Amino acid sequence: MQIMKSCPFPSLILELGVNGVLAEIRKAVKKSVGLKKARQLVETAKESIGVKYGLASAKLKLELMLEN
Repeated sequence: MQIMKSCPFPSLILELGVNGVLAEIRKAVKKSVGLKKARQLVETAKESIGVKYGLASAKLKLELMLEN
């Protein structure tokens, strides 16, 4: 859920990179976080077509939906 809140789009995940994704997950999870899962998420983001335009409004809409 932390990833959905902080970087819900592939382009944002790619900006963070593996270490950034790990840091975001660690903000919400007390247990150890697998490097393998973070790498998998970044690799999947590389292959995704994702949203290329309207990121700010799409992120705001998603944040509002997650709050409810």
